[in-house]
Amino acid sequence: MKNHFKKAMGALLAASMIAGSMPAAVMAAEMPAADETAAEETTISAADADTTSEEQNVPAEEPNASVEGENASAEAQTIPAEEQIAPAEEETVLPEEVIAPAEEETVPAGEEAVPAKEPALLESLNTARPDQTSVTKLTVGTKKLSVQWNTLPGQVDGYQLQYGTVSDFSSDTVKLKVRGDTTGSTLLTGLKSGKKYYVRVRGYRTVDGKKVYSKWSDTKSVKLTYNKIRINGSSLNRSIYVRNPKSSLKNLRVAVWTAENGQDDLVWYPMKRTSDGSWKAVADVAVLVHEGTAIAHVYANEDTFVGEGTFISPAMGFPICYSEEEYIERIAPAVQAACAKYGYLPSVLIAQSCLENGYGIPAYWDNPEISALLRFNNMVGLKSELLNSSWYDKTVWPGKSIVKKTPEEYGGVPVIITDSFRVYDSIEQSFEDYLLFMKYASNYGYGGTPKYGEKILRMKNPEKLIKAVSSRGYATGSTYPDSVMRIINKHNLTKYDK
Repeated sequence: MKNHFKKAMGALLAASMIAGSMPAAVMAAEMPAADETAAEETTISAADADTTSEEQNVPAEEPNASVEGENASAEAQTIPAEEQIAPAEEETVLPEEVIAPAEEETVPAGEEAVPAKEPALLESLNTARPDQTSVTKLTVGTKKLSVQWNTLPGQVDGYQLQYGTVSDFSSDTVKLKVRGDTTGSTLLTGLKSGKKYYVRVRGYRTVDGKKVYSKWSDTKSVKLTYNKIRINGSSLNRSIYVRNPKSSLKNLRVAVWTAENGQDDLVWYPMKRTSDGSWKAVADVAVLVHEGTAIAHVYANEDTFVGEGTFISPAMGFPICYSEEEYIERIAPAVQAACAKYGYLPSVLIAQSCLENGYGIPAYWDNPEISALLRFNNMVGLKSELLNSSWYDKTVWPGKSIVKKTPEEYGGVPVIITDSFRVYDSIEQSFEDYLLFMKYASNYGYGGTPKYGEKILRMKNPEKLIKAVSSRGYATGSTYPDSVMRIINKHNLTKYDK
């Protein structure tokens, strides 16, 4: 009876536990004490146990719950499956059904996240991209390189230039130079002779605060090698030599100019091959406008750079002028002093000097060799051999001369001749020498008969004076008198006659 009661109570308690109406620990506490010799254990099999405790909310796949008696040796009994009381069904959320949070876009290490652009901005950036340009010419110098490229007018704010000694522009020797204008050329300096340089260019413009670049141009390359040239000679001429150039170089020529004020006195000279295989040209220093460093660049085959050299251009006797008035003001005192000593109208002599020397303004010169006259103070264009030499005063003209080209007119036909011109130490000597020539010079072969004489010096009418001088052969140009009179009238030069 006692055992039957224990069994019945165990089954009832097990059923209650399965139904979830009482915690397992409470049920175990309320059970009657087991017999000291015959303890029994009640066990819930894994197949028959409930899936979860409501408080723990453990998934069904977790290990089974069990109920223990007070005595570890209690007899175990199994509840048949059909006798179990099914617990109330609860809605569960399976792990695979858990709603995951929205995925965040990740950026690989080393890269910066790019914020999304508005469609309108993207379209603006795309349409603003400049066209691709191209490098058109590379000109080699001594440790320098001139680069030219096609411009993109109206498309760019400037250009970006990349150059270096590695073809893929990856080494530390690659330098970057940005130009803020639309000029299609630049000069790279500080380069290494004997190295091959690679160059490319692209354009850029700014759109909505961002720079938009074109594609890089095709890469051009050139090696910085050149021939050294030798320059020697007197103060009036320079002989320029290129020793043993490559046999492929033909038609050599040399450009000579002074470093000051750009290339406003640049002159080209053809070079001739000498018996020893070198090429040579003779440059006339007298035609250079400025003093100081003079530069010579030799080219072959139209635009192939061969080499370069420098020399010193001697000081100018009379400085370059930048206005007609400046030239007149500089020479007027010396002219007036000479005319007061020998006669002659200052207005006419001033106008003659303006005409002969183009007011001392290089931009006026149709013949760049005019600068030779100014360099050596020849203010009126007096030649070395004028009639005979018995009339000149050696204290006025020491006898030095230079040779240069000059335009003349014979029989109405303009020609260019090479002649010898006088060199003076001052402009005062030049003007005095001219007036001595007017006073004493005789005709060719006429035994001392004055060609101009005192009558010329005493004339008081500017137009009659210059016509008389011209008719006696001083000037070969048929328009010489009219040109002189235009200058006199333009600048009211007769004021210097008073």
